[in-house]
Amino acid sequence: MAPAPERPFAKEVGRDPGRLRIAFTDSSPYGDPIDTEIAAAVREVAALLDRLGHHVEERAPVLAADPAVVMAAIVSAHTGLAMRLAERQFGRAMTDSDMEILTLATAHNARKATGIDYAAAQMSAFKISRGLATFFEACDVFLCPTLCSPPLRIGELNPMSRDLSHISPILRRYIPATSMFNMSGQPAMSVPLAWNTAGLPLGMMFAARFGDEATLFRLAAQLEQERPWKQKLPPICA
Repeated sequence: MAPAPERPFAKEVGRDPGRLRIAFTDSSPYGDPIDTEIAAAVREVAALLDRLGHHVEERAPVLAADPAVVMAAIVSAHTGLAMRLAERQFGRAMTDSDMEILTLATAHNARKATGIDYAAAQMSAFKISRGLATFFEACDVFLCPTLCSPPLRIGELNPMSRDLSHISPILRRYIPATSMFNMSGQPAMSVPLAWNTAGLPLGMMFAARFGDEATLFRLAAQLEQERPWKQKLPPICA
């Protein structure tokens, strides 16, 4: 279980974060190339953190398994269970009138897997989590891009397509870094500290140790004071 917070999180906002040890990377965990504007923005934010007095070094965790493969197996199994429960509740098979085709396909894939496959995925998730715990023994915060590609256009990911083969490659390039913290349960935040030439926000993801949300709230307040974003809106927004 996560430790109880020292004080309400609202009271962490504005508190001095102190001199934090911050590791960062401008690369994808898979070693794939990322958008050049996003990579440059990460380095710019790392320089800002250095100017704020934090100890900043370029370093990234080494993962024991491929997070995308692990998450796919675990999410697929839980989606399959949700589908089974829905079919029991309504007394019929679910169709694309009930759920997205992607959801139906994910549940279908779960039926091909075994209990051993699920246990293997859970074991890999534990290994990734333990590796991250070791990584954070030498740093307080890890900075990486929230997304490794610019924001997608509406419809570029189509969960109702009859051909879903485009989705996994896009997601692997687009959000490669978030799944490791979904598995470890560590707090992470996306902060809009940069904007690309199209006027769209580029999120910077900061993660902290398990149970250390307080550090992120303090750091977020410090960064927002340096780079306020409340009044900034993209050219097209809701």
